[in-house]
Amino acid sequence: MNSSLLLEKTTGIQSLSEGNLRPITSLATGRYDKCSFANPNSITLTPGYPYVQGTIPSYLPQQWTAYTHPEGQLYFHRNAMLQITTDAYLYSPEILDKVLYWAKTIEALLEEKNIPLSNTIELFILIEDDDCAYYFIDHASRSQFWLEPLRSDEMGIPDVDSHSHLNIYLEHLYWCHLEHFPMHFGGLPVKVVDDLICVFSHALTDQITSQTSTFFYTRKECKQFIKVLKLARQNSADGHQVCVVARLWRQVCDHRFQTHYGQETSRLSRDQAILYDRPEPSRVSAVARYMTFNSSDVYLAKLNDFQWQPFIRRSLQGWKRSFWTAFAIIM
Repeated sequence: MNSSLLLEKTTGIQSLSEGNLRPITSLATGRYDKCSFANPNSITLTPGYPYVQGTIPSYLPQQWTAYTHPEGQLYFHRNAMLQITTDAYLYSPEILDKVLYWAKTIEALLEEKNIPLSNTIELFILIEDDDCAYYFIDHASRSQFWLEPLRSDEMGIPDVDSHSHLNIYLEHLYWCHLEHFPMHFGGLPVKVVDDLICVFSHALTDQITSQTSTFFYTRKECKQFIKVLKLARQNSADGHQVCVVARLWRQVCDHRFQTHYGQETSRLSRDQAILYDRPEPSRVSAVARYMTFNSSDVYLAKLNDFQWQPFIRRSLQGWKRSFWTAFAIIM
């Protein structure tokens, strides 16, 4: 049975049956690209206390609950055999109908493809007019998956060395989802936080003892994050702390993917290249090399190894001091 037949069997709404289902990743939801305008108005305040409690929101179907991300984003979660998360506005009856329709459609596809379900599987749905974008995550394996075979380049996934290298990126996508939807699933095991503290402790030591560490945070930032994570460890079930831990694990997984962590060839130092980049011949470099008796190569090597972020940070601090000194003299 093809997906178009399934669409017509799962609903009587003709406009919805014409929609398309497409796979995306948790990096392609357009979370921060949405542009809409609020329309606040004055209201009449009811005497007494009822207005303090607020009005009861519109009805949600059974098993659906509304949550608010620490940044303020409203989202909804269905606690059922197939868990579903969406940031579609379910208080709108029209949007609710679309979400329920696509949920039923995807459940039918899962049954058709004999994909087993467990309480660790979660479906994300993104409503796009009559279309629907989706992905699945598995909390047990910390991964992301889809209903059909896909090319990694079509999904915006970078080239990989191996399946284990791909798994690092899929874990990166998993933590991205958890960062965006952290409030509903009951928190993280303490060991997940402990493991992250160990990662940052090693990174701090690496930054202190090595001039060529590949870790992306400075030693000062590592110290700050270790303090934050120790606080998160004390309340790892809280959704705010889940968001914090997920964001940092996402960064760590991205770093591991970039350095080919655990692969046959991994990047162990900042001045080490593991991807071949054919050098472009430069007439200027050739002339400079000839005029300086090859001493220009020494400076070129230093420029290639230059740490730009610390340099920019020091320059900004120096410019600020110069500005305030000049301002004080003028005044």
